[in-house]
Amino acid sequence: MTGERPDPVNIQAAVSGSDGKERALEVWLWRAERAGWAVTVQSRAVSEPGDVCAVVLVEGLRYRIRHSPRLRRRMGYVEVPAGEHFAATVARMTMGEPAPVEYVWEFQHAAWAEPVIADGW
Repeated sequence: MTGERPDPVNIQAAVSGSDGKERALEVWLWRAERAGWAVTVQSRAVSEPGDVCAVVLVEGLRYRIRHSPRLRRRMGYVEVPAGEHFAATVARMTMGEPAPVEYVWEFQHAAWAEPVIADGW
């Protein structure tokens, strides 16, 4: 690897909310290791309620890995005419026919790291 490694708090892995915390943790660990960090999982919380997946140790510093809405994404919504199947609207759009599309910003689920700061800091 060349260049400087990204800080672990800057490693974000887009993982669907339906994929679950186990998959989110796996993807974040893979990205961190690929970035050149030595990561050790201290405790897992993938089956517990909440958005915490695990606590990890990254070269001496502790981080909580979370899975929650975090990444900003632009989403397009197409208004389907009454009585028409969505696939028919999409097919018409691919043929160049216009369709009303509304674009909005939404948050997408991601796995991300949060430093564990000791009390009193």
